Amino acid sequence: SPPNLKLLSFSGHFANISGTKELISISCIIKNSYNLNHDYNEDILNENDNVLLICRKMKNFNYNSENVKKTVNCQNVILVPNENTLINIFIQKISNTDPDIIISHNLYNNLENILGRISKLK
Repeated sequence: SPPNLKLLSFSGHFANISGTKELISISCIIKNSYNLNHDYNEDILNENDNVLLICRKMKNFNYNSENVKKTVNCQNVILVPNENTLINIFIQKISNTDPDIIISHNLYNNLENILGRISKLK
């Protein structure tokens, strides 16, 4: 039987701000015990999983973490002041999690866009 693996699934959300495609949020699911032999057609999340939304504050949007938690049905919301902080927290989560598997819908474009923003913000 294969060992349980640590899985990080994420999605980057971008918006065109003043003509620049900027990162405005990243949603993540961290599965601390992912078994390749398990059929995940049932409930994919369990109590050991971590669902996280990292969202930056935007001009002209008046919201707080409680409003966001209710809107997206996520209890683990981190509001950050800017794109740079958002990226740094995401990188820190990857480092702290040390996942065996990283997945994302449209992984190549997500990574390419995030890496592009990192190089612009240096």
